[in-house]
Amino acid sequence: MARYTYAPGYMDSPAVQERDLNSDDDFSDDDEVVYYHSNTLYSVYALSDASENVIERYRYDAYGAATVLDADFSDDADGMSDVQNPCLFTGRRLDLESGLMYYRNRYYDVTLGRFISRDPIGEAHIYCYCASKPTGLTDPAGLWVVDRKGAARARATAVEGDTIDSLATQVKLNTSDWKRWVKFVRSPILTVEGRKAKDELDSDCEICPGEVVTVPNTGYIDLLTYSYGVLGWRLIYYKKGVQKRWDQEGLRVLIRYPVTASAVTHNLADDDIYKYLYIGHGSGGYLTGLRETKGTPKTESIAPGKLTRYRIAEMHLIACQTNTGVDEWYKNVSAAGSLRTVSGNLTQLTFNLIEGHGMR
Repeated sequence: MARYTYAPGYMDSPAVQERDLNSDDDFSDDDEVVYYHSNTLYSVYALSDASENVIERYRYDAYGAATVLDADFSDDADGMSDVQNPCLFTGRRLDLESGLMYYRNRYYDVTLGRFISRDPIGEAHIYCYCASKPTGLTDPAGLWVVDRKGAARARATAVEGDTIDSLATQVKLNTSDWKRWVKFVRSPILTVEGRKAKDELDSDCEICPGEVVTVPNTGYIDLLTYSYGVLGWRLIYYKKGVQKRWDQEGLRVLIRYPVTASAVTHNLADDDIYKYLYIGHGSGGYLTGLRETKGTPKTESIAPGKLTRYRIAEMHLIACQTNTGVDEWYKNVSAAGSLRTVSGNLTQLTFNLIEGHGMR
């Protein structure tokens, strides 16, 4: 017998497992309650106990084959979870008898990197998992197909049972402001209840299979300065890491260096923005030292607050003391998204990043 508590913001984000390991009809023993730790794909990478000690770890290959590790990162003796944890790659459940993972509408074989049954939408690659991009995409229901090909916006194709709500969950954006980030390829769109215009469509209306919408797919990297010496190299490394990950996810990545104040506000308000990175000066939560326009001596500061038209999936503000304005900067980030700010002074190499989830 087991009981699970899930975190809000994503449909496959387990937080707590309570399992009756000794069959005494309760969860009172120390090893019977464990806490999940997940990465940006919602894959579980560690379990901890009530004393905050890691008790089990997991390592995955690109397509999700898991290796169970002990707390010291060594391979587990029998390769099995000591607490019978079934939640692994992208937070989905492993069926121990078959070795397959359950993705609601069909089962997934991690050794093949393919689903074992046909895609209900009938696409050309009918067994393909996440457009063969498993390190950057998720498919919690085996349904909405989001095709990111480096364009400003990505195409999302609906299949049976899909809604705007399920699309929002998949792309980690908020349902509450979906009318600002969803664009119809044709208008009105076809639902199971008939054709509906955008203003008439509710987020829980079932979209007819084959209907296509587009979603934001642009990652902006705004650079004011890299500084010098060790800090400069560290910032360059950080920028390259983010850029590489976004490229692998299929985003269109746009870089501006040196960036101006007007460019920052323009980029954040763009209709196609999905993720954002800023590296530059900051103070008291503000972004500082920005030129008003390129080549002018006057500088401006940007106050923390909501600058995006809808809450985006990822935001990095790598500048001194941006953590001071974290509550205001959160207003730009979706409930399932992440915000990274800096606590302290970058010039003193106090590169303390905090990461958290956005607001609904």
